[in-house]
Amino acid sequence: MKNGEKTVWLVTGGAGALGSALGLALCRRGDEVILLDRDRKGLEATHDRIEQLTSNVPALYPMDLAGASANDYEALFDKLADNFGKLDTLVHGAAELPSFKPMEHMTPPEWFGVLQCALTGPYLLTRALFPLMRKTEKARAVWIIDGPEERQKAFWGAYGVGQAARQALVGIWQQELGDRGPQVLSWVPEPFRSPLRASGRPGENPKDLPEPDTAADALLDWLDSGQAN
Repeated sequence: MKNGEKTVWLVTGGAGALGSALGLALCRRGDEVILLDRDRKGLEATHDRIEQLTSNVPALYPMDLAGASANDYEALFDKLADNFGKLDTLVHGAAELPSFKPMEHMTPPEWFGVLQCALTGPYLLTRALFPLMRKTEKARAVWIIDGPEERQKAFWGAYGVGQAARQALVGIWQQELGDRGPQVLSWVPEPFRSPLRASGRPGENPKDLPEPDTAADALLDWLDSGQAN
């Protein structure tokens, strides 16, 4: 990165608990931040909150990974290229939990929708943005993934399958890309408080968990430490 040149981040799930916390932390550092989410109102609320806490505010990009087409990804690439010229770090934080039921009872739309959000959409997004990421040194795509115990849990259906496939995708890309880059990483956060987690674990008391800011800081510490692999 050239002296004085800001680092550019794109965070999916930018209106969610971790995405909004990460956006705030990055804006406080003075980085350029683009928050992507299908929840336009949630993005606007996140923008307003960050604006109250720091003078550096994120750019917003409303987009639904579960319904995006190839043209949508091309349009995003063009927008980022025109406004930022590069992309240093892509963080895949978007997630969607379906209703919990046996996999044989999932409808095809439920199955396709969850996998589109968890796997196919993020894959297409990453692939589309590789040329932009190769315009900067040490670019990286970070996939937020649940731990192994969550990937084969009964009634988690397409969500569990998607999480396992995300880890496999990271491993394959690491071998294929090698030193050519960009670097592809997976990160498993410690449990933190979020509406998404609460919806999947109704018996858990959210007050027993740390705030999402803790997870955002842990992710940045891990990336900044140089130990990410």
